[in-house]
Amino acid sequence: MARCCARCWRRRNDWIADRCACVARVWQGEHPRRHLRDFKGILQADGYAGFDRLYNEADPNHPIKEAACWAHVRRKFYDIHAATASPVASEALVRIGALYGIEEEIRGQNAEVRERVRQARAGPQLNDLHGWFIDTVKQLSNKSDLTGAIHYALSRWKALTRYRDDGRIEIDNNAAERALRAVALGRKNYLFAGADCGGERAAVI
Repeated sequence: MARCCARCWRRRNDWIADRCACVARVWQGEHPRRHLRDFKGILQADGYAGFDRLYNEADPNHPIKEAACWAHVRRKFYDIHAATASPVASEALVRIGALYGIEEEIRGQNAEVRERVRQARAGPQLNDLHGWFIDTVKQLSNKSDLTGAIHYALSRWKALTRYRDDGRIEIDNNAAERALRAVALGRKNYLFAGADCGGERAAVI
């Protein structure tokens, strides 16, 4: 029996939370491009390669701007620290945790306040973290997991720091990931949806 790969997306925004969920076969990111073909604004998502063609940082007039997720960066260092107790990973977690500490203090504030506080407090910390990443990776093996984690962050740096200058953006996309928790918990039930229509019904549920 032939098999195909499918993914489930959850779309959230400030005015329509949890409105749309969809499952589709994956082919070079075709589904997210089609789903967001008329979208203009800031898209905050994980590092799924299917989203890459939606962005074009070289074009200042491109309709979609990427906002990357700090939780995905932090998770890489967390996993390394849990497995090896690496002091470098521990330092990264402390530095990233300080950024989250600022977010805790301004949660619930309006966008203008969030932007002002982030620029004043998170901005210098982000600059320091960027410099620390660059200095640290020079001392690591190119094949180490830590090098991979740092390169993951540095390659997305512009998107990771976009939240600093726009109070509407969250530091991560955890809200969308929490909305998909039911799918993760029931993933074994969705392994054999049988057909595209079965996957679409699973997304509605």
